[in-house]
Amino acid sequence: MRLAVCALSAVMLSGCSWLGGFGGGSQGGSIFGNSFQYGANNGSYRFDQHNPCVIPSPRAPIPRGCDPASVTIGTASGGFPQQPNFGSGSFASGGFGSHADVAGQQAAHYQPRKRLRKPNLRGSLSLGLEKSISGRALDFDDFGGNNPLLTYSPRDEGFTEGTPASGSVVDTTFTAVTEDIAIQNLSFDDIHSTPIGFKGGLEFIASPRTSFFANAGYTYAQGESANVAVVTGELQRRVTTETFTTPQATAGEVAIPVSTGETDPNITFIPNQNVANIAFDFSDQQRLDLEVGARHYFNPIVRDQGFKTITPFVGASVGVAYHNSVSFDVTEDQVFLQRALEAGGSEGIDFFRVPNNTGSVEFFDSDWVATGQLNAGVEWQVTPKTALALESGLRFEGSRDYPNGENSDTNISIPLTVRGSYNF
Repeated sequence: MRLAVCALSAVMLSGCSWLGGFGGGSQGGSIFGNSFQYGANNGSYRFDQHNPCVIPSPRAPIPRGCDPASVTIGTASGGFPQQPNFGSGSFASGGFGSHADVAGQQAAHYQPRKRLRKPNLRGSLSLGLEKSISGRALDFDDFGGNNPLLTYSPRDEGFTEGTPASGSVVDTTFTAVTEDIAIQNLSFDDIHSTPIGFKGGLEFIASPRTSFFANAGYTYAQGESANVAVVTGELQRRVTTETFTTPQATAGEVAIPVSTGETDPNITFIPNQNVANIAFDFSDQQRLDLEVGARHYFNPIVRDQGFKTITPFVGASVGVAYHNSVSFDVTEDQVFLQRALEAGGSEGIDFFRVPNNTGSVEFFDSDWVATGQLNAGVEWQVTPKTALALESGLRFEGSRDYPNGENSDTNISIPLTVRGSYNF
């Protein structure tokens, strides 16, 4: 009887040991190795002897015998693994789906994408115009001895009545005596139309907010006809009479009338009349520009998806400009003197163009001048490689040389430019 009881006890102990192994003993069955053991019935954890106070998650119960303050989550040796084993018989094969296996394989073979190199250089083309707002192109005090108005003389009109044979000849002459020449100084905007030019160049992007550029350009402006003087004079009608006598002719000769004298002229006049207008017809202007400068970009004021942003900026540049020589032809329009006097004044009377007898007068020498420019504008990033910008500001250009050695004023203008750029 005693032998039977001992045999039964041995069998029961052996069964309990087998059941404990099936439940996740320290040497078998755990999906994460031998780090911990999961009780099949009551959900309790028993950690290995190296570090028994490590739990796999914040919801796991505190192991027996551990101070709650000393419990850590998956950080000690033998604790909760940070990366499960996705091999044969892995976490994924335990009913969590195949995606975990695929994700693990993707992570193992993932190659980071190459970062695109930001372009540092871009080309640009621009089209613009300028409006001069300050500076005189022609100051007659500086123009000196080349003033063609100093030699103004009116074109007389008149007619003759009678013949020497009739005994008298009456000459009537209409003329103008100059009283004043009102000279008008000319701005750069007076002598040429609004200049139109284009530029091309390169821009180096030094940082997200700063760039440096170099440009070359060509500018053209058509010559204008500028009124420079109004001549005020006294309209006069001068009537003189010359008498003749015819001597007695001898036989076979023809009697020739002989002048007996001229009477004093009979003068009628109207003072302070506009008798002539003088203008200069200027030749065209052509200009070559070279400049270097920098731009500073601010934060975008409009931010769209991708690259479609609108960014304000300011810029400055310095350079040189080469101008061709400029000349002008003098044109003179004079009132019809007889009509004006007979009408009681020149107001409302037509003028006629007097033939030019002076030829072309050189106005500016061809020369190099210094330039500078301050700009502000906005740039729209149309695509990752292309952008459009609208800018304006102030442009300064040094004085130009007259043929007599004097100089014009500094030309200050407002440019308005549309610029397109492309990233290389």
